[in-house]
Amino acid sequence: MTGGPVHAATSNTPSNLLGSSGHTTDMCAQHADEGQSTSPAQVFNQAFSNSTALPILDGRALTSAELANGSSPIVQRILARNAAATKPITPQRFAAPANYDWATLLDNAYFFYEAQKSGKLPANNRVDWRGDSALGDSDGYDLVGGHYDAGDHLKLMFPMGYTFTTLAYGLLEFEQGYQAAGVYDTALATLKWATDFLVKCHVSPFQFVAQVGDTNLDHSYWGRPEDMTMARPSYIIDASKPSSDMLGGIAGALAASSMVFRTTNPSYAALLLSEARSLYSWGTSAEGKYSSYGISQLYPSSTFLDDLTTAAAWLYVATGEAPFLTQARQYWARSLAEEGSRYYKVSGWDNQFWTAATLMSKLVTTDSQYATYIESFLQSYVDGTDGVIITPKGLRYTGDYGSLRNALGAAFLAQVYSKYIAAAQPLKALTYQCMAQSQLRYAAGDTGHSYIVGFGVNPPSREHHRSSSCPFPANGPCSFDATYYSPAPNAHVLYGGLVGGPLRDDSWTDDRTNYVQNEVALDYNAGFTGTVASMLQPGNPSWDTCSCVLSQGAANSTPAGTSGPGSELQPYVQCGGISNCPSGFPASSCTDAQYPNTQCSSGFFCQRGNEFYWQCIPGTAGTPQPTSASTPSPTTPATPIATSPSSVKSLGQYAQCGGKGGDCPQYPAGYCVDGPYPASTCPSGTSCIRQNEWYWQCLGSS
Repeated sequence: MTGGPVHAATSNTPSNLLGSSGHTTDMCAQHADEGQSTSPAQVFNQAFSNSTALPILDGRALTSAELANGSSPIVQRILARNAAATKPITPQRFAAPANYDWATLLDNAYFFYEAQKSGKLPANNRVDWRGDSALGDSDGYDLVGGHYDAGDHLKLMFPMGYTFTTLAYGLLEFEQGYQAAGVYDTALATLKWATDFLVKCHVSPFQFVAQVGDTNLDHSYWGRPEDMTMARPSYIIDASKPSSDMLGGIAGALAASSMVFRTTNPSYAALLLSEARSLYSWGTSAEGKYSSYGISQLYPSSTFLDDLTTAAAWLYVATGEAPFLTQARQYWARSLAEEGSRYYKVSGWDNQFWTAATLMSKLVTTDSQYATYIESFLQSYVDGTDGVIITPKGLRYTGDYGSLRNALGAAFLAQVYSKYIAAAQPLKALTYQCMAQSQLRYAAGDTGHSYIVGFGVNPPSREHHRSSSCPFPANGPCSFDATYYSPAPNAHVLYGGLVGGPLRDDSWTDDRTNYVQNEVALDYNAGFTGTVASMLQPGNPSWDTCSCVLSQGAANSTPAGTSGPGSELQPYVQCGGISNCPSGFPASSCTDAQYPNTQCSSGFFCQRGNEFYWQCIPGTAGTPQPTSASTPSPTTPATPIATSPSSVKSLGQYAQCGGKGGDCPQYPAGYCVDGPYPASTCPSGTSCIRQNEWYWQCLGSS
């Protein structure tokens, strides 16, 4: 627990932070080392003056010798967190702590990645409820190893590219934090486990394994990975399937990782760099998206230019070869020219544009456009604008799925970019740091419960995660009936797993069946882990300072995204429905219809999901949207259904039940259309509701 606590956010405009004389307001000055100095630079520097690089455990700072040993702190942390997990706190009036034990949390974040390991586990495996699994993953190649994606047992390489690029980026920028926590070696081992597998997936010069496991078979099984018996086919891209997004994403991950291993394992770093070059060269030789070939059901890609930009930038970092930087700039320019409207304010597996902007702002200091773009992104999270909504409790919200992943992905980039500009623009850096820390504190428990399994007050205990929900060894039943629908907590504590997070009104349920809010995933933990590591770096502002910065900003900014009638709504935000009525609208105007006098951004239209939720999605409206509270009848498919299965399939709550894409089953052509799946039925109390032409879902009947 070092480097100061986690904090909050505001605008850095003069009216918010500075008086007319250019000094901080009296309120903020009270927190600046007893108010002795009030210039912005002095406030910034004083906020950092008491930070330390050594973690605190049991009320004292650990010595360098203890850190070098490594075993004592780890043992103490495990004992402490086990004890904490058995004593949930339910305060009548919750007061957020001044500090959190960031060192323990960083260790826990890597425990989560260890729990996701597939294959033959190493001798030092510390997840005692996990064993060897999926040892038969081959399909003619050695595909044993890697990580399971989320609460399931699929191995999906496209989101892995983003995940391990982000973890490598965090290791490079916040190594002191990792060292201070005694987690650096664990982090290297985790990264190597991932990159070993990604190298394996490049099975020949022009063949790369994009996925291991069949989505439908995998999602029909609720049990231990050690007990899987279903077929686990591999899905391979080759020269006939241009996949610049996949290849660029993996090339970026391997190039960034090569930098991490350059000092400790130079021969391995050289191998990773060679693989990165090869994959990037292939990806740039013929452009295309891997999800165009029926491979991806869960992570369809929108573009490849962001992935190629990021890959080229990391290859320049790793090699110093100018052509890579030139190509990064060219792909960036193409991205802006060809698809600038798609860069909504979310950083993640389908949008590495903001990661590229952050990295390029450091590499190309003579061109301000990269800094301008990343600052516009971060300022949206500070102020709550451009599709970022500040919830009543302070979450920077951009959508229901992975709301905390999105907030902490932005927080990670804020911490990285703050490091780049701290010397030249200390006040702006402070603002971004405070926003980042506010989001981490939100996840850690500032609102009265944590969203991180096994950490903080009232953490999740029923996360949507197969292996932790099942007794192990196999001394008890594990199935949909016995486990998935059970109200009991998971059998094991998945320390460090960040769940999806709350909705726009800060509501959340610790429900295993609610995978939208309560699943964990590799990419959910990526930006989160880097943000935790950043808190252990020297130079983080105090909680008092950031509380002040946040309060000043809250008094001078309007949470937005949907600010009122006359708004142009950003991509993917809610645009209508009964729930989450935005500020600026009377409650009577939030009905089962699009918000009055609003429109979605160019290229998007407002699509009805159900009476509670309408969303701006890509495309144009094909038919008039309902304007009353009645539920529309299912759309009749334009194409006759050729063949349907011979028996009725029972679907689970929240499962996809129709549409052209997503989890569309592998039935003959014409089966998956803009309508419910034939011979399929949703659970009692739910019905198959159309979200859009690609996705119908089993939801509570409206």
